[in-house]
Amino acid sequence: IPFVNEFGKEKYDELFDNVCKEIAHRRMGYKYISDLQTGSKTAFQYHSLAEIDIELQSNSNNADLWFEKAGIHHDRNEYHEAMRAIRNAYRLEPRLSHIILGYAAIMADYGCFTKDTASRVFLEAIRLFESVRSDFGDALIDYNIGRTYGCLDDIDNSLQYYDSALESNPLNELAAQIWVNKGNTMAEMGIEDSATSFEKAISLNPELFQAHQSLGAYYRRHDNFSEAKSSFDIALEISPKVEQEFRFSYWYADVLYNLNDFGNAVEWLDKITNPSADEVKHIRHLKFYIYHEQIENTADISVIQEALTFYDNWLKDTFSLDDESFFLIQQERAKLFKFTNNKNKIDDIIVEITKRQVNPENMLNMLSLLAEIQYDNNYYHEGLSTVVELIRLEKFNQNHWDKLGILMDRLNLFTKAKLLDELYERIFHHINGGLEQKLEDDIDSFLNSL
Repeated sequence: IPFVNEFGKEKYDELFDNVCKEIAHRRMGYKYISDLQTGSKTAFQYHSLAEIDIELQSNSNNADLWFEKAGIHHDRNEYHEAMRAIRNAYRLEPRLSHIILGYAAIMADYGCFTKDTASRVFLEAIRLFESVRSDFGDALIDYNIGRTYGCLDDIDNSLQYYDSALESNPLNELAAQIWVNKGNTMAEMGIEDSATSFEKAISLNPELFQAHQSLGAYYRRHDNFSEAKSSFDIALEISPKVEQEFRFSYWYADVLYNLNDFGNAVEWLDKITNPSADEVKHIRHLKFYIYHEQIENTADISVIQEALTFYDNWLKDTFSLDDESFFLIQQERAKLFKFTNNKNKIDDIIVEITKRQVNPENMLNMLSLLAEIQYDNNYYHEGLSTVVELIRLEKFNQNHWDKLGILMDRLNLFTKAKLLDELYERIFHHINGGLEQKLEDDIDSFLNSL
């Protein structure tokens, strides 16, 4: 009051705001760690990453700036950058408890992210957690140690520490996150009542995104897709930006696919930003099955064109295109071109397959597909020739014999099909005892007749 009387309310507000910001910045570690460990994933930031980097150029010995930088990178799942920043903070202020806790938490997550199962990394994280137990209490420390043991796939110790954390009567927000982690650990072990843990978490903190996401994932694993969608919808209301993340959007798209909501399923896959190479592979394969089912159900010409564009773009990515994916795509394209009566395109597919050095099994699958869609008798004969040679090499391969049956059926070789059935029974009746000479001779005679 004397200050306001002498210098005025505006000056007082300005100085008071600056002091509060400085205090908050110095103590932001507690707020950040609290947010981080209770699942809100929103660091208490007063600077952008660009501002921090500029300030660090002239003040590289500021541990709090390094700590804040680590927190931002950790929020973005940029674990290598987070580790570099938190190491600098710890080097400068190795006794500040919030920096020690942050260092331990990021170290454990870094180990999980890099799949570094070297126990020294996690044991060091546990040692650091224990060193600040008196500052943060048993609940938070036991919870973090439980997470660390989870990264080590030490499920028993992980669950033991989660239970210990819950026995310490943490506040609802932290308790809810502990129940989520415990439920996810139980799910990894195949314990069926893991859903109870997620429901408990929701009762303690209805706004906890991870609880609704984990419950939705539980329902998805158990093919209860309607309930899964309901849980994911609630999670989405809590955190709309999650639609850009691979795991959530992929799960949600898969649920929509299984509910026959094909159009929205594709849209959700398209929402994912900056997927990794492995994630791109998963996205493409799910899209493949979505388009396959959608066209089977609707035969909409616009969907067919959309699918063909998707397949064409996939084929252009020669770096990651394996033989199995190549043939899956070409088989679908052949079916769609058959549907649109585009024989020239199917001929092009045959040329592309011929150019690619592939194993006879894949070639046979393609030729049998052409037989199934009744494309051209010439390819039936080529397929027949291919499968005969494969059977000569592998007489016990049931897939080869099955394909042979399909091709003979398309060629109306009904008399020989009866002989095929008889041989099939004799071959696989003797599968454990080897082939007697008479059967060998009969097989060779049958193949030669074809």
